[in-house]
Amino acid sequence: MKNILIPIDFSDCSLNAVKLAAEIAKLTDATLNLAHINQTSLYNIGLSEINIEQQEQQHYNEEMIKLMQMEFLKGINVLCSFDTVYLLADVLVMNKYENINLVIMGSHGVEGIKEFFIGTNTEKFVQLADCPVIVIKNEVKLSSIKTILFASDFKEEVINKFNVFTKFCHLIGAKMKFVKIITPNDYIDEKKTTDEIGFFIQSTGIDGEKIKFYKAVTIERGIIKYAEEINADMIAVETHGNTGLSHLLNKNIAEGLTRHAAIPLLSVKMQNKTVNISQKIVDFIEEKNLLNKKMGYD
Repeated sequence: MKNILIPIDFSDCSLNAVKLAAEIAKLTDATLNLAHINQTSLYNIGLSEINIEQQEQQHYNEEMIKLMQMEFLKGINVLCSFDTVYLLADVLVMNKYENINLVIMGSHGVEGIKEFFIGTNTEKFVQLADCPVIVIKNEVKLSSIKTILFASDFKEEVINKFNVFTKFCHLIGAKMKFVKIITPNDYIDEKKTTDEIGFFIQSTGIDGEKIKFYKAVTIERGIIKYAEEINADMIAVETHGNTGLSHLLNKNIAEGLTRHAAIPLLSVKMQNKTVNISQKIVDFIEEKNLLNKKMGYD
């Protein structure tokens, strides 16, 4: 965890992300990459767009000077950048960010629609980033994260990335608890499920008695409610890129957790060997075009 990317808009929520990143950097000697992202439109290239970018650049310069003088960043290697992009995916394929090991984002959740960090933008980072992503709503101290709830389907493909979660737990001295959410719509092959969990336990060495089954109306409600019941300080989930969170956690669940979970969310994307970053960008553009058609745009 040597390079951490923190998208910032100088709001309180993004400042909270920088503070958390600074704590992690002090533990790992990581470099912080503070990126102010100016998202522009392909359809609005003109004098007004140039003026807006110049104003954003001036705002960035003024605010970054203030930020760099803050006490919590002293002694930490910090790189700052102003990035103008058309798609959020562009940020993740820039050469200067190719060695990023972790993304930390502040989120306004369902509020703050005038800022960059609304739910949909945050979710895009969760979906598209190849490295782990932490999303927080409020100021969080590492020392306050004592219990991390790992919500999963415990399938075989999760095993290869599971060490990312365990390493993070060890880094901050937290304990991990495990849950598999069961909904009324689930038609579970009991033997198959038992075999999958048994293989997961055998491969990872975790205590099988710690995996709990929790019944809920929806996956999102189940995760949030169970996290509240056990007083978890962070939720951890695996993602499958733009297909959403795992086989059980679909795209709406991903958006729901980033928006509605009050505690921090740590997501790690499972490896998909058949989809490269170029394909992901193509899929993202196609999704955007489809949305434009639904809204009546050409």
